[in-house]
Amino acid sequence: MPRTDTKQQRRRFRKLVDETARQLARHCRDYSENGDLVAVNHPKAQAVLERGFSRLLQSQFTPQVLKLSRAEGLSFPRQKPSEIPQSATPWIAVGADKSSYPTYVLRWFEVSTGNSSADRAIAESVMFSELYKHLQFSGFPVGGDA
Repeated sequence: MPRTDTKQQRRRFRKLVDETARQLARHCRDYSENGDLVAVNHPKAQAVLERGFSRLLQSQFTPQVLKLSRAEGLSFPRQKPSEIPQSATPWIAVGADKSSYPTYVLRWFEVSTGNSSADRAIAESVMFSELYKHLQFSGFPVGGDA
């Protein structure tokens, strides 16, 4: 196969992945501060979800963990800045549940071993553990987090 065909196929695949990730992000829901199920529609939250779902699709549905900025974390529903310590970092994990629906988990916590690689490994371990609780059933957890 000529090299240009492969490049064209990669470009088409990347475009399809990006559009699919965008559509998945647009359909995400979360609980609001008063317990209502609402769309995740803040542009920063949408961008985070698109990035996570794009990586998920590119990795053939291997769950992914991303470290977020404080502004990105606060852009999701029910995040109350006054209740989140300034030193906490938001992390998001994305995966696919039993019915292959995209799922995400957002958590804030502090990890400070002084070694950035060790910090990331600890954060990933925590986030994968949290995500797997949500992947065990189909759809959105009734009443909030699993």
